[in-house]
Amino acid sequence: MIRLSNLVEGLDPVGKEDKDINNDGKVNKTDSYIANRRKKIAVALVKETHLTWPKTEDHEATMAKSELRSMVQNASAIYKMIEPNQQLPGWVSAYITLASDYMNSIEQYLTEEANEMENNGEY
Repeated sequence: MIRLSNLVEGLDPVGKEDKDINNDGKVNKTDSYIANRRKKIAVALVKETHLTWPKTEDHEATMAKSELRSMVQNASAIYKMIEPNQQLPGWVSAYITLASDYMNSIEQYLTEEANEMENNGEY
């Protein structure tokens, strides 16, 4: 019989979770699977919730901020994982370049939009 107290002792403190998601003492494909599954479930829940919101409200900014928060956390973790002179697969470098390019495009667009609003006295 598994006691609840044994399970609770093995859990990571909130905000201090590590990559060993299933707490079996090693980080492997099972942990990656669980992490990806959790992300997919979270996305599905957001989409389901979004569909039930009144259609007159626009929640794109809220969703974008949530995604950006996740991106910052992932980017920080990736930055710490990559060592100087480390050989990375080409697809990893390509994905990082694409993500950077997309973020630069968004920043430029929002900056130009803010400047236009300021120049038109809308700000």
